[in-house]
Amino acid sequence: MEAWDDTEHHRIWLKHYQTNMPAFLKAIMPPTARVVFTWGFPLQYFSIVSGLKDAGVIPWWFDADHVAARRDWLHREQGRGENIVDMQLAALRNADWQIRSFYGKNILRTLDHKGRRLTPEQIAGKLQIPVSP
Repeated sequence: MEAWDDTEHHRIWLKHYQTNMPAFLKAIMPPTARVVFTWGFPLQYFSIVSGLKDAGVIPWWFDADHVAARRDWLHREQGRGENIVDMQLAALRNADWQIRSFYGKNILRTLDHKGRRLTPEQIAGKLQIPVSP
């Protein structure tokens, strides 16, 4: 799902995300669907991820080396938003115990200290998700 705003899925999300995560999931996915949500969420939305987990979603945390992530962010944003990335990284450091206890073994380092990223195929392999050709 590349486009999000002004879509039917977005309207369903807005209707249900704070109150009824199972209804959201039922509305957007057939019962046998295998769907991957990727969302770099601000930590104040952790309760939403918890609601997804309670509704049956298997959550994974895609972890990154913070120095490399900061460098990538600033490069991508052409130096803008330095305070935003610094606040997010500080929040991640402060919530490290919460993240590790919530996700358990479902933490995957996707960006290492040298700036190397796992490919989508490597990530799928580590999560044991079949990749469509």
